[in-house]
Amino acid sequence: GAVSRDLSHFLSGEPITARPPSPVMKLRYWLKKHPKLLSRSFALAAALVVIGSGSLWIQAERARVKSQASERNEIIARLNEQKAKEQARAAQAMEKKAKENALDALQDALQQSNILKKQQEAQSGDKPAAGERAPK
Repeated sequence: GAVSRDLSHFLSGEPITARPPSPVMKLRYWLKKHPKLLSRSFALAAALVVIGSGSLWIQAERARVKSQASERNEIIARLNEQKAKEQARAAQAMEKKAKENALDALQDALQQSNILKKQQEAQSGDKPAAGERAPK
């Protein structure tokens, strides 16, 4: 009777009537009846995992490249700043040297002027020039 029928159903993977099938058993029976759908579902899930992993890897790679570019830009900015400071120091040194040279030139000109003045005084016979006092 019913037991032999349930036994044959059980052995063939079909639901039995002695008790209602559990949700897990219903799923097992359904999966046995639809093996192609199961394999396609697994293939789809695997493809989604691969695509998702690839997408995450691409995002991580982009972030790494962006970080490297940012670090490179910071280094370039620091080097440019250093170069600008060095150029400013060089410009200040050149300006200082130019001022020193100008001062030296003025001192030389003043010295030449004094020498010429003394020579003129010596040649003129110690005559005081206009606006100067005669030596005592």
